[in-house]
Amino acid sequence: MAEINIEIEAQLDALADICCAKMNGDTNDISDRIEMLLKSILMSGYVRTNGKSLRADVEARSKGKCRDTMMHHHEELAGITRNMQDRFDKMITWESTKPEKFTPSKTANISSATDA
Repeated sequence: MAEINIEIEAQLDALADICCAKMNGDTNDISDRIEMLLKSILMSGYVRTNGKSLRADVEARSKGKCRDTMMHHHEELAGITRNMQDRFDKMITWESTKPEKFTPSKTANISSATDA
């Protein structure tokens, strides 16, 4: 397994901090921040360098950071990290699909395609 670089480490820690904040009752909508962190992790090459899932990494870090809170909120943490993993998987799919360079135009209907 390859080493995870410093940037990815910091981003995973930030996601774990977000989980801890949510577990402690933070109701702020930070979905844009989560989106930015996930995109940054993806662009940093996390998918290619790590054998574990994003969800497993964030859960492990969250449990280490806020151990007291996690004692009774395993399912809540699982829900938050499952959502993060789903969003990350969608990003992976989106980034791996390349549109064709040139798509020829198509006629709108038969009469515009013929001299009729």
